[in-house]
Amino acid sequence: MPVRSNFLRSALRRCEEAYLFSNEGDLALRLASTAVNYINFPARTRFRGYRLGNLTVQRFADQYDYRNQRLTENDYGIVNNKNGQIDSPYCCLEIRASNREHQQLDELVSVGQVDQEIVKGSDVSTIDLQYVRVADRFTYFDCTDYWDFTDSEPNKATGVVSQSLKKSALVVFDYLRLSIAYFVKGEINTHGGFFYGKLSQQLIYDLAFLGFQGLLDNLKPGKNRDEQIQELSQQCCEKYIQVVIAPERVS
Repeated sequence: MPVRSNFLRSALRRCEEAYLFSNEGDLALRLASTAVNYINFPARTRFRGYRLGNLTVQRFADQYDYRNQRLTENDYGIVNNKNGQIDSPYCCLEIRASNREHQQLDELVSVGQVDQEIVKGSDVSTIDLQYVRVADRFTYFDCTDYWDFTDSEPNKATGVVSQSLKKSALVVFDYLRLSIAYFVKGEINTHGGFFYGKLSQQLIYDLAFLGFQGLLDNLKPGKNRDEQIQELSQQCCEKYIQVVIAPERVS
């Protein structure tokens, strides 16, 4: 979709904050997204048929990296905070179909091309691009490997929206097991399970009713903002949630 006619960017002007909770194993989006979106808004390639809910945090170096590695604790928490410098979310996100088929947003449409479209016909000196790119307005919580206590399992930590395999990408066999757990056994809700995990519940409700600063104040009251953000990162890391934070949340 051309950047200058992106209706989502126009709608975001009415929002003070925007957040996205995603899951690579979301079967409802994985199975229906491309076909339904193609009917509503045709795209030239399958990857362009995906939408916001299919975005996940980058786990591969580029589209030619086929290594399906096991993730470590260092791969979780806020991943775009490099020594206090917040990297552009646009350069930290990807769409994964498998370890053999994945693309970063910057590979689908380069960040330079996006910026050129944004500033076309405008005074560049008056534009802060990180506040105009659609992807950079969101804070992302990739819950693919999220592991926590749930309403149905209050005494036993388990995978909340998937089986928490902690791999670079899910493969066909993983989706088969997840489909059985979702459709047959009813053990995992891959689409709406975010509302059942202990930490994800707090994140969703605090962000919805109190905003980002209210969430930080609840996580670590009375501390400075840097310490509070570090606490958010640590709690997400312990639960195997990857976070890409919007630059405007820390400015």
